[in-house]
Amino acid sequence: MSPEAAALPVPGSAARNWWLPGLKAWPPCRLWTLGTPAPALSETGALPSGVTFIDNGNGTATLAGTAPASTTISTYNIVIAATNGVGLGAQQSFTLTVIPPPSFVVTNTNDSGAGSLLQALLSSASVGGIITFSPAAFNAGNSAAANTITLTSATLTMPSKTAIIGATSGRGATPANLLR
Repeated sequence: MSPEAAALPVPGSAARNWWLPGLKAWPPCRLWTLGTPAPALSETGALPSGVTFIDNGNGTATLAGTAPASTTISTYNIVIAATNGVGLGAQQSFTLTVIPPPSFVVTNTNDSGAGSLLQALLSSASVGGIITFSPAAFNAGNSAAANTITLTSATLTMPSKTAIIGATSGRGATPANLLR
């Protein structure tokens, strides 16, 4: 095969949005190049805390890592360079935008339907997000029974990209003792 200069076709546009609530793995972003021999890849510019750029050594690279703290919600401009000793190489500007996850609020203790925990979990199943409890509905002054969600219509499944945040009753509330 004849040597070919390095080129960087970036999948989709040159922008990528990532978000996930804490302690979850980021979905990796894979970059690939064209050229013979396979180009080496490098990255310049600041990456969010917990994100790494890895040259896979075969003309591809991966941006991956753990979800950033909320303080890294921002836009990061980086440049990916590909070189293989043939021609001048190639560079591609890349914008990595870290956005907050969607939020779902539980507003009642109903078994299902709008505002229920079950609906919040169903809504977050495909997109992930953060589920919180409305202070107006789950008041620390309420009795434990008033702040308890009793499920009869379905079994809860916790989506892998979803976090439930906050105690609701001030009585040591956890998903384990709030759900019966």
